[in-house]
Amino acid sequence: MMKRANVRIRGNVQMAGFRTFIKNIADSLNVKGFTENVEDGRVRVEEVNVAYEEYKGEFIGFERRGADVPGEESEMVALMRSFDKKGEVMIGILGSMNETLGSMNETLKSVKEDTSQMLEKQDQMLEKQDETIGAKEASQKR
Repeated sequence: MMKRANVRIRGNVQMAGFRTFIKNIADSLNVKGFTENVEDGRVRVEEVNVAYEEYKGEFIGFERRGADVPGEESEMVALMRSFDKKGEVMIGILGSMNETLGSMNETLKSVKEDTSQMLEKQDQMLEKQDETIGAKEASQKR
């Protein structure tokens, strides 16, 4: 049975890549929902509260929401945001590549099994051929 959890992490977590960190963990665990900053803009976890509710099925994935920093955006913040977004894209690409490699690995295992079965059949056919040739040669010598 699915559960819904409202998790509030309070403290100085803004501008530390914390939302991206949380998003990456959520994605790896197939958790759906969102993470967003609140107004105080600090960088240290002081408290974690979890409240469980009935699952509502309202999310299809996990996303970062809201502005990175309340108020004005400096060049440095814009650059950091750009890196953050590019990092998320790379994580998505790497996750997709990982799924593809897993699929390819399964296909290769299947090909290996099929090849093994074909080699066994070939060995059986060669044995049968040897028996047939041996019987034919024996009857010709008589």
